[in-house]
Amino acid sequence: MWEYSNPEKDSEYDPEDDIKVCLLKVFHPHTIIRRASGAAVKNLMLQPKFKNGDDLRRCVSVPGYANARELALIQNALVWKSAHF
Repeated sequence: MWEYSNPEKDSEYDPEDDIKVCLLKVFHPHTIIRRASGAAVKNLMLQPKFKNGDDLRRCVSVPGYANARELALIQNALVWKSAHF
């Protein structure tokens, strides 16, 4: 999907802005409300943590965690195919 390190940008690359631009392009010419785009960005930002098996105990209370986990389950079934997921 995206990489956390981008040689064209500084070492502390944050993909949130790139994700928002991508969302705008996907939904163009329709508009997407901020709450929906914010939820989508949060869900996408959690995906690398799910894939890497990071400790997600602090994220369980984050709004949208269930949706992000469901997306991760779908990605694992279709793309990642990790037996340890």
